[in-house]
Amino acid sequence: MLQFASSDSSAESEIAKTESMSRRNHLYDEIRWRAVAHVRAWLHWAREHRSWTPEQWGHVLFTDESRFNIQNDSRRVIIWREAGTGYRAPSIVEREHYRGGGLIVWAGIATNGPTDPYVIAGGFVTAVRYCDEFLHPLVWAFIAAMGTDAIFMDDNACRHRGRLLRSYLESETFPQTGWPAGSLDLNPIEHVWDMLERRIASHSVPPGTIHDLQQALLQDWALLPQQAIKDTIASMPRRCQACILARGYHTRH
Repeated sequence: MLQFASSDSSAESEIAKTESMSRRNHLYDEIRWRAVAHVRAWLHWAREHRSWTPEQWGHVLFTDESRFNIQNDSRRVIIWREAGTGYRAPSIVEREHYRGGGLIVWAGIATNGPTDPYVIAGGFVTAVRYCDEFLHPLVWAFIAAMGTDAIFMDDNACRHRGRLLRSYLESETFPQTGWPAGSLDLNPIEHVWDMLERRIASHSVPPGTIHDLQQALLQDWALLPQQAIKDTIASMPRRCQACILARGYHTRH
């Protein structure tokens, strides 16, 4: 009787292990499928825009959001690897988790200057908030000042792709172009975020509170050299070419 119960328990354990492995394999397949889909989208976008001239890129307003933490994490990790393999998939770590308190900041860059940074309060940015707090008061005025050839590029986050947003952009005749989601190597503003993060990290007394962090973000953003921003935008042809050579995978940009 005891032997029978033990055998039955063992069978149930094997079934549970099999189901657990099946769930893990399904999750892995889904993650891998999403990664492949993103790579294909990045490669397709780079091929579509590789013939753009520096003048055309000069008409683009690049926008994005980024999080900055009180407990600064430079996101730089030292690893042992073979020479020339730094941008291959095994050497890349993508992280979306954050440590400690922090702030999410929205901003845009263009060759004629950056937008004012906007500190996002109160959770995630829905399509309604994106229209009310960003597009109407910030983006529209900036685009209008850039001239009739201006083009708006957002980061194509899923929460920004709602029906309300599409309707708003169509009604306001926003000049825009598609942008593949999560394309950090292609969006030049990511380099500007890194510049800002380094400036804040170089403070002799780092921000210790949310208020200190906000003040540092606003002050250091205003001090970013415009020529460096222009140079970053001017790198777009090289970014597209590098993405094509890497077949859509990570590049050194």
